[in-house]
Amino acid sequence: LVVGGGGAGGKSTNVGGSGGGGAGSMVVHSSFNVTGSMSVIVGAGGAPTTTYDRGANGSSSSLGALVAIGGGGGGDWCDHGCQSSLSSRPQIPGADGGSGGGSGGGLSNSLGGNVAAQTFPAGAISYGNKGGDAVSGANYHGAGGGGAGAAGLNRPTSNILPTAGGIGLASNITGADIVYAAGGGGSGGYTSNYALGGSSIGGNGSGLNANPVATNGVTNSGSGGGGAQNGTGGAGGSG
Repeated sequence: LVVGGGGAGGKSTNVGGSGGGGAGSMVVHSSFNVTGSMSVIVGAGGAPTTTYDRGANGSSSSLGALVAIGGGGGGDWCDHGCQSSLSSRPQIPGADGGSGGGSGGGLSNSLGGNVAAQTFPAGAISYGNKGGDAVSGANYHGAGGGGAGAAGLNRPTSNILPTAGGIGLASNITGADIVYAAGGGGSGGYTSNYALGGSSIGGNGSGLNANPVATNGVTNSGSGGGGAQNGTGGAGGSG
């Protein structure tokens, strides 16, 4: 079992909402040959988002040739003081990754990130899902990041509240069922509403003006961080 680092949630201004970070990919191989000396890398989660920008992607984890890429950062809405160089500014979509980051909410429709293409050794199975999309209008809430067990929830109409991160997926490789790789929740826009991260291991989004604050994905779970509304975006959990 190899799990990439989770993506960080985005950070929006006090006008719109931001998306939750996507989970790192969860790669399973039932007969991978582990012999001799092998390189092991545990991918870091995406760093907390402190400027008005999309969240950082998580880093890849690996066991030899078995690689799990990091989750995509959550998107954001930024009408002033934007730090992003993306051409899509001020409406910035979620990033692609092991699971995609959720979309920010603003004056135009925006998409969550997709599952990034990867090449795996024969016999490997990778789990990851798309980040949630968000339509424009009303309170401009953000959408949840994707998780290994389900996509981040979409906001198909403008009256939908910020949406939760996708659930993670359980593995019993340690001898007990443990859930990994859940998405972060989207932040509220003009309201104090916020969304929860998936499976209680993804970070929660924040409410209006960081009340409450966005939270981080759980360490060593590969889960995405919560999106921020005019506060610091939650960091992704390490792989």
